Amino acid sequence: MRKFSSYGPIINASNYYAPREELIEKTYINLIGENPAEGGHYFTVWAPRQTGKTWLMQQIYFRLLKDERFDTLAVNLERMKDENNVGKILEIIADKIGEGLGKKFPKIYTQNEFQEIFKKGVLNKPPYDETVIQFFETGEKTVFTFDDKNLNYLYMNGIIAEEKVGPKEYYVKFSSPFVQKRIFNFFSRRFFSYLGQLIHPLDAMEDAMDEENLYLPNIIKRYQAYLSKNRGVFFKDVPRRKTDLKIYEAIYHFNIFRYLYDLLKARGVEVIPHFPTGNGKIDLILKYREKIHALELKSFKDMYAYEKGIEQAAEYGRQMGLTEVAFLVFVELTEAEAKQLEKEVVKNGVKVTVLPVAIL
Repeated sequence: MRKFSSYGPIINASNYYAPREELIEKTYINLIGENPAEGGHYFTVWAPRQTGKTWLMQQIYFRLLKDERFDTLAVNLERMKDENNVGKILEIIADKIGEGLGKKFPKIYTQNEFQEIFKKGVLNKPPYDETVIQFFETGEKTVFTFDDKNLNYLYMNGIIAEEKVGPKEYYVKFSSPFVQKRIFNFFSRRFFSYLGQLIHPLDAMEDAMDEENLYLPNIIKRYQAYLSKNRGVFFKDVPRRKTDLKIYEAIYHFNIFRYLYDLLKARGVEVIPHFPTGNGKIDLILKYREKIHALELKSFKDMYAYEKGIEQAAEYGRQMGLTEVAFLVFVELTEAEAKQLEKEVVKNGVKVTVLPVAIL
């Protein structure tokens, strides 16, 4: 059932809206040019508040993402509105372009140096992104072999190492926690540099945190609402597995990290990704008022793996010296179905709160 929306960009799938197809087409052609080989045009969109500027640019952005002729990036310039140093502005923009394309540029000081990054071949994207994303999956490990050219390249360049678990059994792991964290942060920013409205503007989050504590179940309820509302927008063009066209599990982990980080940083909460094993396992540590809250992330496979995950979460909490830990499981069910997985159990003196997140 469609609804009216009175603030922020609308969602085509669930809100009433005017398609404005002629305006979108005109804007698109102006941007890429009638003959893209000859180049398009730079332009600025001017209009009063709440008239569709952001929505229009989103439609153009999503359309460009589908066009294989272009590498499309969205760069938010809001943080630069008070910056007067031209060199600093160019440096920030160059860094954002580099993040989006997996490139590292030399320090930018002048306009001529900035223009250098647009020379032919400089912005070509590396072909290893989806290979690396798979290393963050929490299910089966990736078998290591030098015969795989991508694994060979990543090994020789210090990104991954081999984990020996048997005489002839080797799996991929990241070369160090530092490398794994840097790559995790890179992908999190790359896919979700802009998250839109995280909560309702009038939400004071009084049931989610107070002067002393965080209440993770109520924070995750807000994330579920955000995900349900925005999945069609922010997950539209993220990488998918070629086997079944489903979104990579790690994409949701990147998303929830960015959501919690952006939502809570101004409220005095430090959100830190933690990788205890060097391969797919990931936890989020939330530090608030000298207290530590642990959130273990997993994707639902079946009930056996679900129960084993609860035991592992309890053991992780015990090793961390915590009496409570949250076990967040992404599940391919509706919200009503996923709710059946909610529960609190005590294992070896550690209370585990299961927080299912529906992704259908």
